[in-house]
Amino acid sequence: MMGVLVISSLFAGLLAFQNAASRYLFALGRGGALPAPLSHVNGRGAPSTASLATSVLTGFVIVTFAVFRLDPVLNMFYWFSGLAVVAIVLIEILVCIAVIAFFRRNAGSENVVQTIIAPVLATIGLILGEYLLMSRFGLLAGTVAEGVDPTMSSWGLSPIGWVLVSLPFVLLLVGYLHSLWSHTENEALVKDVLS
Repeated sequence: MMGVLVISSLFAGLLAFQNAASRYLFALGRGGALPAPLSHVNGRGAPSTASLATSVLTGFVIVTFAVFRLDPVLNMFYWFSGLAVVAIVLIEILVCIAVIAFFRRNAGSENVVQTIIAPVLATIGLILGEYLLMSRFGLLAGTVAEGVDPTMSSWGLSPIGWVLVSLPFVLLLVGYLHSLWSHTENEALVKDVLS
């Protein structure tokens, strides 16, 4: 019975991930950050092209790991879960900064604790947490350089560890530069929101 519950919950989690990833690709395609065909939907309104792209990308990752005989748990799971944690904390830091910026431009009835103190404290805590995650990323993701004791030294990452830990920041920079250079259909909306 436990095996059935584990497998069915794993399937439900994977299905939810597929759906969420497809919808992100769909939104990015619709917004002009990714190719426009990703914004196509089927007759029922589901993001079919983005879902297919997600499946192809997932298949590519699985085949690559199989060809290189990498362990799905020790490599794929730890690498991508570590990468996801660093990326999510980075997004949370950006959200805290966005809250501060929003309330500076749109003063309302909120008090100073809600608009400045809480977001600043959250930003400081999240930056500290991000630093700790990144400095011990080798221990978290199993990407420790040879000859390094991850319990005694920080930042002792293998080359794949450095790629994984820096990937969210590289993608953030690429996305920011793309937004500066591209002129999408939502540019007027963004200017209205920021003004």
